[in-house]
Amino acid sequence: MRRNRFASLLSLLVFVFLAFQAIDGADTIEQANREYPFPTQFLNLSINGDGKLVISDDKSDYNVTDTTTSRNTEALLLDSGNLVLRDPSSLEVLWESFDDTTNTILPEMPFPDVDKLGHKWSLVSWRTSKDPAPGSFSLELEHGSLSIKQGSKTYWTDTQNLFWSPSPVSNRSPKFHNTSGVGNGYWEFPNTSAQIVLDALGQLKLQSWSEDDQRWHTSVSSKCSYHRCGVFSICSIPGEKACHCLEGFRPIGNRESEGCVRKTKLQCSNEEGHVDNDRFLLMLYVDYPSDGHVLKLVTNAADCKSECLDNCSCIAYAYESNLGCLVWYEDLFDLKQLPQNDIDGKSFYLKLAS
Repeated sequence: MRRNRFASLLSLLVFVFLAFQAIDGADTIEQANREYPFPTQFLNLSINGDGKLVISDDKSDYNVTDTTTSRNTEALLLDSGNLVLRDPSSLEVLWESFDDTTNTILPEMPFPDVDKLGHKWSLVSWRTSKDPAPGSFSLELEHGSLSIKQGSKTYWTDTQNLFWSPSPVSNRSPKFHNTSGVGNGYWEFPNTSAQIVLDALGQLKLQSWSEDDQRWHTSVSSKCSYHRCGVFSICSIPGEKACHCLEGFRPIGNRESEGCVRKTKLQCSNEEGHVDNDRFLLMLYVDYPSDGHVLKLVTNAADCKSECLDNCSCIAYAYESNLGCLVWYEDLFDLKQLPQNDIDGKSFYLKLAS
């Protein structure tokens, strides 16, 4: 988990931007380092003679910190993911990365103390999922509420306190049982292996790390929250309309968010135990639910398909090389449609009557 926590830390620090993209011909570093990264991947992070934390290559330096109180300093990466620069004799913290957020909040990060910061607090999204330069969305605290803005336009307001509360009310939802925070409020997390991210599409997401399949699962989001759409529907993150019935399904009631039902029932199996009339629909760029069952004895995609096809209770499957065969039974909730070419998108196979 320390590896994953450090990966999250990199998205927080001022110097996260140290080589995601090359700038041809550049030989100077400007202060807006997210937008003007170093043109080389061969960099050093060190403490210079003035006690400042700096990033440098063979041509230039970038001051991560601007401390003037001591030349005798040390840098420590804490278990919380906070990188601090401190005076080793007095243990006074001179600078901490938790005060310089970019697009991510970690569980032990305190709620922002605006008076301490001395400036307006905000998270700023990445430009794309691969480019950490400042994007068009920002998360801001104003009038006691979290709001997502696109430029000057308010895009979303956390009226339900999905991600924070002004007081530690951890029992209001079974998904949240830990709180951390000081100052203006409390971030709400399900566990310490979690993060809150403002993504490049302007969606605020609460994610938990899964050791089983080695990836982040989104449990709450500003658009596609937990059970946001009903059974057998999919929540579209890039679409203007959130909830859609899956192909081969129709709305149960007047709205697709209430859930969907099959247009044609599955044939299941014939007397010989083999399915003749059921097939699978391939769905691309999907974030599938985390409640899939892993079939450990199944070692290839073809067998995974057969296992689901021959099981009347199986309604979908997915196969990943690092995890193996996953199958879903009975009702299906919390499918998310990601943008095309999203690196987190998976292939998902939904069982339908042919």
